[in-house]
Amino acid sequence: MDFDYILEKLSEVRKLPENVDELFEQLQIEDIFTMFFASFTVETKSPEDLETLRIDLEDNVRQNKDYKADPFISNVWEVAAEESIAKKFDVNLIRSAISLGLYPMSAKIDSLFFPTFKYHLSKCMITFDKLHISRNVKKYITKYFSDYTIAFNRDFRQTISKLQAAYEDTWLCDDLCRIFEEINSRPDETTAVDSVEIWHDGKIVAGEIGFRTGTAYASLSGFHTEDNIGHVQMAVLGLWLRENGFAFWDLGMSLPYKYRYGAADYDRDGQEKMMDKINGTKIISFPSEEIPLTYFLKYL
Repeated sequence: MDFDYILEKLSEVRKLPENVDELFEQLQIEDIFTMFFASFTVETKSPEDLETLRIDLEDNVRQNKDYKADPFISNVWEVAAEESIAKKFDVNLIRSAISLGLYPMSAKIDSLFFPTFKYHLSKCMITFDKLHISRNVKKYITKYFSDYTIAFNRDFRQTISKLQAAYEDTWLCDDLCRIFEEINSRPDETTAVDSVEIWHDGKIVAGEIGFRTGTAYASLSGFHTEDNIGHVQMAVLGLWLRENGFAFWDLGMSLPYKYRYGAADYDRDGQEKMMDKINGTKIISFPSEEIPLTYFLKYL
């Protein structure tokens, strides 16, 4: 994707100055950063491109290594080393990314969003022999959340809305969410997009969206509205995945709290080995009924 294309798309939604310097004065530094990212990074045009994304990302970084001398563009490369960008949101691209364990996301340039596909250099993953649940979870469920329930895909749209509201600068743009909703309503044998929801008194008080690919589950983004309920949501989700035959749990980028659940860092070679283990497997079904959180006390 080139710089001129981005300016052309921007001109369709707002009046742009003829002088590029004046344009940069109008834009936020985040927009300029993303423009450079979109101009220098790999472009994904088809599902086939996603199958060679690792090679293309690594080749792109090597071919443009001279740009790293510039302090601004070197920061761009920290992002471009992991993500490709596409010109339009396409359900086949998104579904293909999910099937490969890649994270479908988006980048915002001024008022425009473009789809991106993230192949982490390193990410947190949990194999269920390593799953660790804090002793506090039993206390929280017994003392505070005994009448709460967990549900899967009961209200996907509301979960998305709550996630968008929870984060001011979210990558969950409307175009991407529409495709997620489409896949959620029409999963196939190997890919699905899901919502995991904690309910109380007719309200969702915590939840996340994620995707299933084969016998693996990946968490994309979550929220909570009450103290400690987010921790409990992750714990009971992990227990359900473990008890129902999932091979591993993909938690994405490394963050300190994820290691408390037993996550370990996997480089790209390690990620590919994990994906090879589930290659060709069918997705495991999520239950249609709500489950009381007290159900999980027997595992704690």
